[in-house]
Amino acid sequence: MGYNAEVCGHMIKELRESRSISRTIFADDMGITRHYVSVLEGGNRDASIDLLCNIADYFGVSLDYLIRGKRLPSDVVRSRIEEAVRILQVVEKELGEGSRDISKKD
Repeated sequence: MGYNAEVCGHMIKELRESRSISRTIFADDMGITRHYVSVLEGGNRDASIDLLCNIADYFGVSLDYLIRGKRLPSDVVRSRIEEAVRILQVVEKELGEGSRDISKKD
């Protein structure tokens, strides 16, 4: 499933309402008119990719979630987080060893 203006509009409305943000405030924050927010939420018009990216950032969601309404399965998210933690631990260890090497040279 690709981009669907109706699904995307529904997601925008759901995200906005779940945060108790009025159309007017949201429109002002996005630099668009209140009418355009209404049109987007109704799925009656496609938004530009720039606007979609701004909206996704505004709500702290992925672009994929915004335009398709799908979240990654929790096991996939958990796996990715665990992998990121492992990578950060390796980097932290390497940086820690590097700082010890520097202090030995003094």
